[in-house]
Formats: sequence, C-alpha cells, structure tokens
Amino acid sequence: MKSIWDDIFFIPERERKGILALLIILILSYTFYSFRQRIFSDPEIQNTEEIKALNEWSASFTAFNEPSEDSVLHSNSPTYTFIENKKQFHDGDILPEKLNPNTASYQQLIRKGFPAHTAASILSYRKKGGVFRFADDLKKSPGINDSIFQLLLPSIDLPRKSPLTGDKKSESPIPTALIDLNSTDTTTLIALPCIGSKLASRIIQYRDRLGGFHSVSQLQEIYGLSPDCFKVLESRTTIIRPWNRISLNTCSVEDLKKIPYIKYQVALAIISYREKHGPYSTVEDIRKTDLVNDELYLKIAPYFSVQ
Repeated sequence: MKSIWDDIFFIPERERKGILALLIILILSYTFYSFRQRIFSDPEIQNTEEIKALNEWSASFTAFNEPSEDSVLHSNSPTYTFIENKKQFHDGDILPEKLNPNTASYQQLIRKGFPAHTAASILSYRKKGGVFRFADDLKKSPGINDSIFQLLLPSIDLPRKSPLTGDKKSESPIPTALIDLNSTDTTTLIALPCIGSKLASRIIQYRDRLGGFHSVSQLQEIYGLSPDCFKVLESRTTIIRPWNRISLNTCSVEDLKKIPYIKYQVALAIISYREKHGPYSTVEDIRKTDLVNDELYLKIAPYFSVQ
C-alpha cells in the first residue's frame, strides 16, 4: 500500500524545483499587485487636518523647487496655483505681507501667487530698466488678466492708478517741454514714460562716451531701449547744447578711439592719411581713407572739425 501511494504522489526532483519556482513567482506577483494598488490608488481623505497638511507640504515643495532669480525658465502650464504659504522657507528669507514688484525676487513672486512665466517676465522687464509705478501696470504683464490681478492686488505694495473712490492718485510729474539730451540728468529722464533708472543711466553713460549726442536718433543704439520707448523719447527730447568735436589736424589715435564708432584700425588710417598728405582741409577728406565707408562717415563726421 505504501509503495502504491509513493508511486502516485512521487514527483521527480526537477519537476519539484519547477513547481516551487512557479509558486514563488505567483506569490511575488500577487504581493507586487497588492502593493501597487495600495500605493497608486486614490482613496478619499476624510480628515480635514490631513488635507490641510498635504496642501501645505505640496505648496512648500513647489515653492522650494522653483528656479532661482537668474534662471530663464518659463512655465507653459495653462493653469496657475495661488500659494498663500507665508512660512519661512530659508533662514532670513521671510515673505513680507506685501511685495513691491520692482524689488521682489523670483521666489517671492511665485510664493505670492504670480504665474511662473509672469514672474520671469517681470524680472526681465526690470533688467531692461523698466519700473512699475502703479499696481495697475502689472496688467500689461503676460498671464495677468483682470481676475488674476484682483487676486494679487492685496499683496502688491504699489498705489493704484485709479482707486475705486474715483479720486486719482498724484502721479509723478512728466515734463511737457522738450528735454535737451546733452544737459539732462537721470532724474529728469526717469520722469518720462517707459524710462527706468537703469535705462536712464545707460543713456547718460553713452552720451558721455560720445561727447554728446548730435541726433536724437542715436538713442536707438542704446541697449534695452525698445522701439516704442524710442518713439516716446523722440517726441519728448531734443539737442540744444553742442556736442564735443575733435580737430582732425591735431588729434591723436587715442583721441579718435574715444569715439565708440571708431576702431583702432580706422583711427590709425585717419592719422596716417594726415601725416602722408598734410592737414585735412575738410572733414569729408577722411572718406579718402580706405577704412571710412559711407555708413561710418555719417556717424563720425559730426564729431570732427578741421580747426
């Protein structure tokens, strides 16, 4: 009897190993499936405190991982999340109650609820010399519609251009008389629309390098000055004070190099022509040198004399 049952239930060793391996695979598969269901399922959270904690954690994680102020990342997300977490994220970096968009960092703007690509656009506008004078100026920023603006308004540390009471805030006085570009200062330029402190400084610095502007159109050569801004300046500025002129018959190579349009080779050619042919009789004679073409001549001729 024993031998009969042994024959019936006898399983060769090779098959026993195969069955054991199959059982292990089945157990692992079931365990993995159960674990996956538990991790990736979306159970309802009934506890309000748990929901609040998760929201705070999510907001902190999002704000902490935003790009730095120097980043050029832009968000392509069609929706925006308004973060109201005012906790301290880093030592010494406490989020103020209200933000001035002229001084706020990228992270602060994001944590106040500004869309990512709007915050990046604000920083880019400031780097070009732009200044926000009123809270309403932010409406011109990409991603800020009326509804978003109303949500952000309580956290913006700027006056309204037209308060709900109907009384207009006093605005910075904008000069009505034409401004002389060769005698003005940064304070006067900043009072003009679309001119910020950085752009005003660039205008003054470029004027000093040239020795003065001979034409308002030279403003178009200044980095960061947009075509729209130039149109404003063109209608509000003029040239009154004379600009500096250099005598072609007494100048040196170093004197000529001070003019931004003139490179060393051009300066050397002008001096060499004078030494070879004698004093210049007219400014136009510099066109006889090989390196002064028509385009360059129109730029540099106003800065020369033959006295």
